[in-house]
Amino acid sequence: MKNHLSFQGFRCSLRAMKIKIAYSPDTDDAFMLEPLRTQKINWGKYEFEFHRGDIQNLNQQALNEKYDITAVSVGALPLISNHYGFMEVGCSIGRNFGPKLVTKVDSEVYYVSELKGKRIATPGPHTSAYIASLGLFPEYVPIHASFDKIETLVRSGFVDAGILIHELQVAVDGSNLWQVADLGMLWHDKYQMPLPLGANAIKLSLPEEDRHQLEYLLYQSVAYAQQNWEEVLKVAMESSVKGFDMSQTQGKQYIDMYANSDSLKVENDTKNGIRELFNIAKNYKIYEPEEINRLNL
Repeated sequence: MKNHLSFQGFRCSLRAMKIKIAYSPDTDDAFMLEPLRTQKINWGKYEFEFHRGDIQNLNQQALNEKYDITAVSVGALPLISNHYGFMEVGCSIGRNFGPKLVTKVDSEVYYVSELKGKRIATPGPHTSAYIASLGLFPEYVPIHASFDKIETLVRSGFVDAGILIHELQVAVDGSNLWQVADLGMLWHDKYQMPLPLGANAIKLSLPEEDRHQLEYLLYQSVAYAQQNWEEVLKVAMESSVKGFDMSQTQGKQYIDMYANSDSLKVENDTKNGIRELFNIAKNYKIYEPEEINRLNL
């Protein structure tokens, strides 16, 4: 019996540890994870299961600890700080650029100063874009919607303006919409910091050694993607958001914006930007101070 138990224990030690990863339907997320997903990076002792979801849905699902590693809005990190820790790999940071605020071309709203009291579609109550807008715009009426519905809401006149995220940011010029502002530029002008947008979070219930190893695997995946960008970008664009066609030139522009050196290491100025975002959220009673403090940022 003793030998049998030892053998069983040996077998268990060889069994792969299943890790569920969730990412947004966004080219930069798909780009950074593609090498890991296709095993260009050795999985080692892990067995990965990949899931995609709208970023606001992923923010909500993180409350239920659905995934071991999940993409989230930076602005949602305090909400899940009981169960998840911040990963310093795979972040999407806007350095003097970011989500776009748009209106119809025949709108009466042409400037940020004219937004007071207007209905603005946002990609969700815990998204970084929404929280940043609270610190950048006059007081307005938020209409939270799925990111892929916002352009339609603007065109229909249901809202006065909308905040576009993901690939829609690089397609405004050809969309027959008026760009009122770039949130990343407004943020830089006001705070002199980069605008933190997307991040990855990892379950704190995982052993610390595994958290470190998984973060390193993700680092390898991002590095491989950057070094082999033509190969990886083609697949990432095909597997990202359907219905948002981009040229290879636009795709390269997009990953240069959001899957770059900031995705390999979080710099101090980015951490300052995260803290500023959290301060805005705290001032608007979106999070309690202890939820923010748990992150140790």
